[in-house]
Amino acid sequence: RRAISARGYSTEGFERQARVTGGIEQVQTALQGSALVNPQEVDQLLALMLQQREADYTVLSAADVLDTVTVSEEEKRKEYDANEADYQQAERVKLEYLTLSLDDMMKDIELDDEEIQQAYEANKGKYLSPETRMASHILFAVKSSATQTEQEDALTRANKVLERIRAGEDFATLASEFSEDPGSKLKGGELGIIAEGQMVPNFEKVVYSMNEGEVSDPVRTEFGYHIIKLDKLDGAVARPLAEVRDQVIKEEKRRLATTQFNDSAETFRTMVFEEPDNLDAAAEALGLELKISDWVTRDNGKDAFANPRVRSAAFDSVVLDEVLNSDVIELEDGSLLSMHKNEYQPQITRPFEEVAEQIEARLKQQKAEQKVKAEGEALIAELKAGEPETAPEFIELPKLRTDAKTPVEQQLSAEVFSASLAGGEALVSGFTMNNGDYAVYRLKSIVQGDPASATEEQRSQLVRQLESRDANSAYS
Repeated sequence: RRAISARGYSTEGFERQARVTGGIEQVQTALQGSALVNPQEVDQLLALMLQQREADYTVLSAADVLDTVTVSEEEKRKEYDANEADYQQAERVKLEYLTLSLDDMMKDIELDDEEIQQAYEANKGKYLSPETRMASHILFAVKSSATQTEQEDALTRANKVLERIRAGEDFATLASEFSEDPGSKLKGGELGIIAEGQMVPNFEKVVYSMNEGEVSDPVRTEFGYHIIKLDKLDGAVARPLAEVRDQVIKEEKRRLATTQFNDSAETFRTMVFEEPDNLDAAAEALGLELKISDWVTRDNGKDAFANPRVRSAAFDSVVLDEVLNSDVIELEDGSLLSMHKNEYQPQITRPFEEVAEQIEARLKQQKAEQKVKAEGEALIAELKAGEPETAPEFIELPKLRTDAKTPVEQQLSAEVFSASLAGGEALVSGFTMNNGDYAVYRLKSIVQGDPASATEEQRSQLVRQLESRDANSAYS
């Protein structure tokens, strides 16, 4: 009921909604399962998918002509006056801020050898080498399809061998004679070290309950019946300090810092609240560095101000208008932060001198794009009139659209596969690419795809897509 209420439903409302949504899903599933896909439509789409187009292309780069274009002061000023909205400086604020950080406290803690030794001794149980167990077994195999009689026969055989072991016969010898595990039979049943999670649960549970030298009663697993012997048990032992020194230091520093942090956190919260006009008193009392941020906007900030919650607090009226300390914010790493306004600037139009370089770069890019477009269109005209003497190198485009891998190939394929050939004659055309370059391509021929050449996977995937489309369409 709590989970339902948390989603804003009454119990009755939730049940009613579940019936509705469940019905929708059932209808859609039923429609998809019963949708009849026209085989002719499948073949037509496969023919398009497998269509091949022979084409080549060349790209005229805007970057290559940037140095050949110029922008006058008049052009820059005209651009600035016409598009002031593009040259706004967002509202921004600089903030004094304090952070109380567990990690910073850990860095300030120094431990001498005696303190490290004491921390090690107090927590030796945390620094143990893992226990190891070595075992052997004799398997009396039982197939998954075995009858009750066959299972009972395997257990009887296991108990007879167990009696001989209890009577003093050698386990390894009997394992070599009777075990039906080919992997360990020739080694006297030895399995070596049994790590946790290595064996099936029933087997492992018995191994980890035995004492060294002990032999178990028959143990049933999915493989049959096992007689298990624990050959050797090496208990967990404390690893030497030299081996775990770094871990001991880190954990002891964290323990001490956690105590210090918890003691300081209450003071931090209290002083930020009780001295709301500045953070100086809190910084002095706790020995913290009062920092000043870079400019922070509502959408961008560095360090702690990359966090949207912190930026939101920076623009709260308590900080901006009342000029008081912010509430204490707990960050994702557990650190605490409070801030106070240092400097504020409303949104303004940036001065022309400040953005002149940006405007120049923008206009040069536009001119470069216009220049390569004009050169591309001239090249197209020359190609249509006949092969020009100084034509640039053309590159073959993959014939199948699905074979286009690079962004350039993918953009070109999209254009080439949407073009058509008039009267079977080659097409020469061009377009401005996403980055401002100009591409010229020659479409030479179109070979329709053969649906019969489609793989079964291609055909099945397309059928599923069409069924899903038709089911959604039928429901809506």
